[in-house]
Amino acid sequence: MEGIIYYIDCGNNDLYVGSTVETLGIRASKHKYNLKTNSHRKLYKTLLERDIELKLILYKTVIYHSRRQLRFFEECVRKELKANINEMKCFQSVEQRREYKKIYYKDYCKKKKENKILEII
Repeated sequence: MEGIIYYIDCGNNDLYVGSTVETLGIRASKHKYNLKTNSHRKLYKTLLERDIELKLILYKTVIYHSRRQLRFFEECVRKELKANINEMKCFQSVEQRREYKKIYYKDYCKKKKENKILEII
């Protein structure tokens, strides 16, 4: 199967890297929808604050055998281009994912506990 690795230039040497199995036009329309509905996310917030038009730029097409492999290629490009707008890694090994979940769960429990304390007050 063929996938597309693309990037979005957010100005000031800030980049976002993504991948898709759809056309860039379809993926761009989904990003535009998210720009309106998820404006708190780092990519969309940056574009809105800097008044930059959303434009997906083709980096390369790749042949892949699974979505996981496509994500791996995306992660390699994210590192290569030093994309700093991506909020998360595109690909994680099983060990990395396990560690991420462990940290996430600790933070989640801490925040939930803090919220309960605030509700009592």
